[in-house]
Amino acid sequence: FNTQQHRLDFTSSWDDSLYWTIPLRSRLRSNNSKVNALVTDHQLVLLHNNVLHCLSPVERKPLWSKTLEAQSASIRRRNHRTVAYSPMQPTTAAISQFGLVLRGQKRGKLAISNGEYICAFGRREIIVYDAMTGNVRFKRQDIRPQTSVFGNESFLFLVPTDHTQAIALRAQDGKPIEIKNIAELLANSVHLAENGLVRLTTTTTSSSDSTNAKQTKQLIIDQFDPLTATTKWKVNFPPESYLTFLDENSLVVLQPDGQLLALNLDSGQVKKMGNVDPKDIKDSKSSMYVISDHRQIYLIANVARRGMVYSSYMNFRSQPVNGKILAFDKTNGQPLWKRELKDLNLVLSQFKESPILTLYARKYKKKNKRSYWETSITAIDKRTGRVLVETNSPSNSGFNQIRLNLAERYLELRSYNQRLRLTAVPRTAKPTK
Repeated sequence: FNTQQHRLDFTSSWDDSLYWTIPLRSRLRSNNSKVNALVTDHQLVLLHNNVLHCLSPVERKPLWSKTLEAQSASIRRRNHRTVAYSPMQPTTAAISQFGLVLRGQKRGKLAISNGEYICAFGRREIIVYDAMTGNVRFKRQDIRPQTSVFGNESFLFLVPTDHTQAIALRAQDGKPIEIKNIAELLANSVHLAENGLVRLTTTTTSSSDSTNAKQTKQLIIDQFDPLTATTKWKVNFPPESYLTFLDENSLVVLQPDGQLLALNLDSGQVKKMGNVDPKDIKDSKSSMYVISDHRQIYLIANVARRGMVYSSYMNFRSQPVNGKILAFDKTNGQPLWKRELKDLNLVLSQFKESPILTLYARKYKKKNKRSYWETSITAIDKRTGRVLVETNSPSNSGFNQIRLNLAERYLELRSYNQRLRLTAVPRTAKPTK
């Protein structure tokens, strides 16, 4: 996003060429560079300076735009900074940390975007637009501050801070839908699929024989249709498992025996993603992350950091790495490689398209009577885990752009006065220093 010209640029990751550029309308004369964005199918929905834009990047044209009323300072919703990935949580914490109501509160003014409609906050109201035409389907007024809003293509939920006052609305016209025990139902829900709510619950079953009694605990994940009050699917996991979201529709489960599983939240299908050696994660239970690209899945097992590693000078998404990275093949779950790294940040911008893992760090150095910032860059081949580049250099400016050019086989980090380019060359015996 060009903050000076208020233009949105689309570039190709194949050759870094300009694919499309479009100015974003604004009702305010403001230097605010924040852009809220949601992607649905082939549509991109943006909110910038109280103007809602619906774009079609495939056709390279704007579909429609609408101006929203500014909210008063007393009820203004924050556009929360999106956390790149959430750490894996034990069963007891996952229900509260990944709760659907909590996640709905963190979406800012742009609440919902799907193939049928777009929902945004106005001044004490929500407005639901038709996704194709931009026509207003309905409005709901007197929306209380901190109300959580989420939905699928058929209906949406409005959940105020008092969850007992939660209501469900039909997405077509906003008419209320009666759902029994709605507050209790939402309390255990972590995802809203097209066919129902995905719930996390723990149960204890008792059994006895002639000698003793036994109690067995289980983690149950199921999909429940609130309209028909039926369970679509149900799977069980050990209660000692760790969980996190892999993407919007997938949950990753790490079982006590080391099996790494992916659960499709729409279909309920479970797929094995790999086996993890307990020794590799024994000191990392509170800081494990799972990331994937088109071909592989990566488990980051961090340990506690010592000292300061600065990442705020990099204006793109990143994930701290201070421990082991374990890579697995997504198709068969076979282990590919593992490597231990210290005090780095994994670049997530264009992560899925890039053939390498790019990691960086900035540290404040003192040498004799001089002090300066040092930038460390490490590049690792995704398929083999081989370190391709390790370099340290003084750098007073932080990088704020990353460009990937697959045609010319380079990845470039840019700041306002510096460029650092990593170019693929014939394989050598040792990594470049």
